[in-house]
Amino acid sequence: MKKSILLLIITLLLSSCAVSSLQIESTDELVLKQNSKDYDIGKSVDSNLLRFVRLDITQNSIKANSSSTLFYEQIITDQAYQFSRGSVETLQIIFDFSKSNIIYKSGNLLFVQFEVNDGKYLNLIAEISALQDMSYVYGYTNEEFIAMAKKMELDIDIADVRKSFIPKQPITKWSQTRLIIEPILEPFGKRDSF
Repeated sequence: MKKSILLLIITLLLSSCAVSSLQIESTDELVLKQNSKDYDIGKSVDSNLLRFVRLDITQNSIKANSSSTLFYEQIITDQAYQFSRGSVETLQIIFDFSKSNIIYKSGNLLFVQFEVNDGKYLNLIAEISALQDMSYVYGYTNEEFIAMAKKMELDIDIADVRKSFIPKQPITKWSQTRLIIEPILEPFGKRDSF
């Protein structure tokens, strides 16, 4: 009896956790998977690999289904390292932004806006699957951002979404110097959660 109750509790806990992934499939399609559902974002039209001492970044331009251009990046750390900060703080360093507006966060899925200098916000969807792996897509218009959240049946307050900034090219600030000055990594095993 105790074993059955324990199994029931574990099953309920696991089923309540939102499991997601954001990755480019073998067909070059960028797909966001959330709770066994696939959401096709668009097709990769080009790819670039950046290699640094302790991490690799794959950058892709994505032709969205709405015909706009989005930018996708996947970061994978060296096996001996992990991210040293929380997901929003890490993204703020990567983009060199100071203010964030979290629209939705559950499990490893994050819908967030980052304030750009002119008061507009960059719309970004991130998936943080582990302490050593992060992927995100950005450049959505507000309409696309809200439509994706509605399509996924996420509970968001549309009034919280601020005026968007649409980049014409990747705007992340990657350099080995920046990674030394503002380290986003630490030796593996120092943090308990991301």
